[in-house]
Amino acid sequence: MRRRALPALLVVVVVLSGCQAVLPASGPPAGLPEEPPRVLCDAAWGEEEVTVTVAAGHALTADWAVNLSVAGTAAGTTLWASTVAPGQAQGSYPVEPGDSLTVPVEPGRDRLRVTVASTRTATTLCTLYRGASP
Repeated sequence: MRRRALPALLVVVVVLSGCQAVLPASGPPAGLPEEPPRVLCDAAWGEEEVTVTVAAGHALTADWAVNLSVAGTAAGTTLWASTVAPGQAQGSYPVEPGDSLTVPVEPGRDRLRVTVASTRTATTLCTLYRGASP
């Protein structure tokens, strides 16, 4: 009898204490954006350059104060679009489906990263490999 009473008493105490650790969250934490920036890319590789194009249906919204850049090019990092330093960007902002940027690459380079960054963080949105895109 005591073996059954102890687990039942424990369940009652947990329920009455308002413990919600086992319940799923009802939504995202306050202060986080509804949806992060989304950019899916296609690439057309040449011998000394690659053209990166934003795939249909994905965009980088104007309410993000960010830099979008292409890392791993022959000249280092190319700033694609920016709300922070718009005069240094190579393209327009916001970035929309169909927008593209051509950057130089060394003939032996087989990978590029498209990165979005704010003053606090940076996130790789897509990594493009030579020979992997149509």
